[in-house]
Amino acid sequence: MEGLITGRVVHYVLSDGDVSEIRRRREGRMKDGLTFSGFQGNSVEVGQHVPAMVVCVFDTPGDLQAPGMVNLTCFLDGHDTHWATSRKYGLDEEPLTWHWIERDDDANEDRIAGARGSDVAA
Repeated sequence: MEGLITGRVVHYVLSDGDVSEIRRRREGRMKDGLTFSGFQGNSVEVGQHVPAMVVCVFDTPGDLQAPGMVNLTCFLDGHDTHWATSRKYGLDEEPLTWHWIERDDDANEDRIAGARGSDVAA
């Protein structure tokens, strides 16, 4: 898959299993009668898109069964990450798939125009 390299940032769509694992890690744990807090972070939901870095590419040219197969380190809104292994590319943005980060060219143009306008006014 063109452009797919280790270190590239993409969007990953969280699944029910991903959300359960993240929530489990964020809950407190008991060990030897002492309470240890888990990771902290804002809530996660099934179908939520999170930024993720490609850490391993399994994509083989001509492989029609698993085009774009990767391992990802997902960045969560907290001080933890989530490791998503053997995830495939998905055009439909379904859970358990990754996709290229969406671009909103209109929003980018508005920000650029706003920044230029504030420079002129100052």
